Amino acid sequence: MENNINELIKILMFEYDVDIFNKSREKDCVEARAIFSKIMYSYHNIGYTKIGRILGKNHATVYHYIKNFDAWIKYDESFKKKYFNILSVYSNGLEIKDINDTNKVWYENIILSAKIESLETKLSSGLYALLDKVPQNKAFIVYERLESIIKMNC
Repeated sequence: MENNINELIKILMFEYDVDIFNKSREKDCVEARAIFSKIMYSYHNIGYTKIGRILGKNHATVYHYIKNFDAWIKYDESFKKKYFNILSVYSNGLEIKDINDTNKVWYENIILSAKIESLETKLSSGLYALLDKVPQNKAFIVYERLESIIKMNC
């Protein structure tokens, strides 16, 4: 469990460029602590008090983070994007067996949602719009040519 906590802290500090143990009330610090709290509570079934001890906060603060988390995800696009980025990176090092049984389905759903969102972003790019116009029988030729272009520029 300690490895999971340390890994998540590193990811949060990289994504937000803040120290989550800082007493600051700046938006980035609060968001980073909220994401930490949500992941520890939802995926590892750690209680408010224990999360609070880790962060140097009391259980009521952790409760506030988790209670308001869904609203932040729903209305703050920047927060949502950062959360899914963090969750995606964190989940790569986390095995499903590390998560308690009651949260596995919810966790897998969140991961799949993040992957779908990432794929939708890629599909909306101009390159994929062009590739959609390529006839199926010519797809391999286009692939080979793109691969050659990439090799020339590297």
